[in-house]
Amino acid sequence: MRPGQIVIMDNINFHKNNTIKVLIESVGCSILFLPTYSPDLNPIEHYWFKIKNEIRKVTAQFKDISIAVEHLMKFI
Repeated sequence: MRPGQIVIMDNINFHKNNTIKVLIESVGCSILFLPTYSPDLNPIEHYWFKIKNEIRKVTAQFKDISIAVEHLMKFI
């Protein structure tokens, strides 16, 4: 990061951690938080939605979590 840049983050709790804020501001950057639940402004949320749905489907099919994870890795 370079001084003057703006770091855009969603509102997940660990993004609001004071340590993160201090680190970002210590290099001369500022933070801008997206509005709560704003997938249109944060396109990665669409992919997380798809991944979570796949996880729900797959975990119901497998008794061993390691096999379920191995299966899910094929989709990434």
